[in-house]
Amino acid sequence: MLYSDYIVAVTNALDLSAIVVNPALAAPTSNSDFNNWIPRSIEHVENRMQRDLDLINTYVTDETGAFTANSRTLTLSTNKGTFVVVEQVYPVISGVRQAPLLPVDLDFLNWTYPADAAPSTPSVPVYWAPFNGTTVIVGPSPDSAYGVGILGTQRFVQLSATNTSNFLTMSFPEMYIAAAMVSWSSYQRDFGQQADDPKLAMSWEATYKELLTPALTEEARKRYASAGWGSRLPNPIATPPQT
Repeated sequence: MLYSDYIVAVTNALDLSAIVVNPALAAPTSNSDFNNWIPRSIEHVENRMQRDLDLINTYVTDETGAFTANSRTLTLSTNKGTFVVVEQVYPVISGVRQAPLLPVDLDFLNWTYPADAAPSTPSVPVYWAPFNGTTVIVGPSPDSAYGVGILGTQRFVQLSATNTSNFLTMSFPEMYIAAAMVSWSSYQRDFGQQADDPKLAMSWEATYKELLTPALTEEARKRYASAGWGSRLPNPIATPPQT
């Protein structure tokens, strides 16, 4: 599904196809309020789907960063995007990937390696702990600006008139529309008991959740986390897949 397909699908579902001027444009309709809501609806859809599904395709490896000599603080590289969840931090020395650092509690690092100064030469970090959304703390402090690799999740580039598709629109178009219609129900004020159609949002929410269950199973299969920790589709009467 492309951006223009999204606009056509939403306006048809809302019975607003008459206002469409050009579905490929950033302002695809003659209604400015509708146009202004488009990026907000896409934010709602894409953030929700990525949180619900924990997609394997959101994983990114970035080896463009470096430690700072005599500093426990490592600023996460943004050369490939902004990390949402960091799963691994590992040194890269002379172009060779080293064993991942062990994730520990920040209190442990503050107790065992409180100083920024490297305790020896060479000194390669062994542990790491999350600090905030842009930095992690390592220990012991590095004695040199060794390369560093980060493995973690990042958001897809959001759908727009210039970024006309992404993994979500191409892999889960039906879920995308269902989630979008929950958002667009609030645009039409059909979101609650005092609305014109109080069941509109509820119906689309139910549709989204029906589609979410098999999508979660498929993602579990990709991770070899399906029934029996394998990649097979689980038997309906067997234990549900691990998610």
